[in-house]
Amino acid sequence: MAATSSYALARDDTTAAGWLRSPGWDLTFISLSAVLVFIPYSTYQLLLAAGLAEGRAASAVDLVVTLFIGGPHMYATFTRTVADPGFRVHHRRIVATSLLIPVGVFVMGLNAFPLLLTLFMLWASIHVLHQIVFLMNCYDRRAPTPPSRLDRLIDYAVVIASPYPLAVARIVDGTFTMGDTTITVPPPLNQPWAVWLAFGAFGLAVLLFVAKTARELVRGRPHYPKLLLIVSTVVVAFLLPLAPRLDAAFQGFNAWHSFQYLGLTWYANRLLAQRQGGRIGDPVPLPTDGPRFYGAMVLCTLGAGLVLGLLTLLREPLGLTPEQPYYITVLSFLLIHYYHDHVLFTQPEALIAEAGSP
Repeated sequence: MAATSSYALARDDTTAAGWLRSPGWDLTFISLSAVLVFIPYSTYQLLLAAGLAEGRAASAVDLVVTLFIGGPHMYATFTRTVADPGFRVHHRRIVATSLLIPVGVFVMGLNAFPLLLTLFMLWASIHVLHQIVFLMNCYDRRAPTPPSRLDRLIDYAVVIASPYPLAVARIVDGTFTMGDTTITVPPPLNQPWAVWLAFGAFGLAVLLFVAKTARELVRGRPHYPKLLLIVSTVVVAFLLPLAPRLDAAFQGFNAWHSFQYLGLTWYANRLLAQRQGGRIGDPVPLPTDGPRFYGAMVLCTLGAGLVLGLLTLLREPLGLTPEQPYYITVLSFLLIHYYHDHVLFTQPEALIAEAGSP
């Protein structure tokens, strides 16, 4: 039932034509919030200029983004899944198998940390793009003229292909690092042809997207809210791997993605509460007003900090590097968040049939 409220974003007949909720809300939480991408890396550069070492500056940026936006967005997922009786009933296996993820993260964090980071980066890119595709689908339902299947595929292609050309080039060159860990792929894929393939796919997608957009403009049928989201995403995703310090740069994309997600989740919960008489969450009621909802998610993030503190204390006996306690703690919850969101983002149809229009 949690994903039903997400679909309601695109079906609410009171919203302005073409927007998910309203022009001001969409621009604040969806599109123009892309400016958040520049803040973490700019902060990192300022800390370097102030004399802080690279590793400490990057760690400071990680912790601030995690506390104030990345962590809250991650725990917000659980307000729509494990805290929703409908989700627990319809997706028992998802909830049960989620418990295996922290176990796998801990084992890999101790024994295969580079592989864990590689899997995380791959899943993170898929997850971020999946959210953008979900938003595009919501915009399609608000479009003055429904796009054709081919047009939707072109939109998907240009967004999905955008992060990989420069990222693959750096992986093949051996310069794609997260902190002190180099991200690699299996040798058969770590070849120059992979770079040519990534750039070729993206270039073709861009050409098709430009042609499609030009046709819409000529016919007077552009969907500007969706167009703004796609262009912002493609520009940011394509250029981000150029940054010398990738972990600090990717926190910028994380900040934008998380801000979008917090806005969507708050609004989704608000709509669900309206249909349920003002109450959501079981067994503990969840706040639906913006400040209290955000505050509750920050408290959850601080609670996870206790786990991080414990792992940090045990770092030397466990033989962990300074980075490993942070990533083991964060990824234990983050990968469950990814897992649950694949359900929320990929199975709206069955839930639409159950709930109908709001």
